[in-house]
Amino acid sequence: MKLRTLSTSTEAWFVEEVLDLGDAVALRCPSEPTFRWGNVLIVPDAPAPGDRPRLEARFAATFADLPGVRHVTVAWDGPTGREGDVAAWEAAGYEVDRNVTRVADAADLRAPAEPPAGFAVRAARDDEDWRRVVTMQASDPGSEEPEAYRAFIAGNTAYRRRLVEGLRPGLQGAWFLATLHDHPVGSLGLFVQRGVGRFQSVHVAEEHRRKGVATAMVHAVARAGFERLGADRLVIMADEGTAADGIYAGLGFRPAERFVGVCRKEPGRDVRSKTG
Repeated sequence: MKLRTLSTSTEAWFVEEVLDLGDAVALRCPSEPTFRWGNVLIVPDAPAPGDRPRLEARFAATFADLPGVRHVTVAWDGPTGREGDVAAWEAAGYEVDRNVTRVADAADLRAPAEPPAGFAVRAARDDEDWRRVVTMQASDPGSEEPEAYRAFIAGNTAYRRRLVEGLRPGLQGAWFLATLHDHPVGSLGLFVQRGVGRFQSVHVAEEHRRKGVATAMVHAVARAGFERLGADRLVIMADEGTAADGIYAGLGFRPAERFVGVCRKEPGRDVRSKTG
């Protein structure tokens, strides 16, 4: 099965394995089995009534060699984001994940208002910068168990550093730190392949949110993508209806797709949210 959408085809850049199963595609991260959206079964169409048992069994068979995968995540590769029979999945304890995928060409990008005083952005350069990325992202665990979440963020960040350093031929990118008066306040990644750039993990430290940092950071990195990383088009995703999606719309990113999936966490275990 060929991945058809920008959402899924660029997401495949950031996992360790992409398995074409013929009627589905599995994205897999064997080194991070509790990464719910890094171990996912992608099917071509939204689920019809009665599809849930069959797709659960398909997921189980696909990840049977990874006993650490205790969740079930299924997404579908339709650009319109048709939801199908998600009510049946919700009734069975699944959460529905609804995302807007936005795109921008260089001509679409709109400059924000004046950035916050002391704002700057630069690529991560050394071990200390990468430690700062982990510290900032791990400081906001939400419903996660904090120590397990930090370990997950550390492992995930280490893998992304390897991508920055050339792990995957043809994929180039950088991880950026935003600072206020030289103090790190946010980070994000941008990777480019064949002229398409995809953002990853836009994050601002909680105490610096709603100050214009995210807007200035995404705009600055988008310009770097066009001017230095060879991007012709940029792709960014956000949960539907969130402040983040409003920021991206304000910068000129226009809606291109709607990405929908479902996930059921294993009861009683720490959870692993999306990082991309």
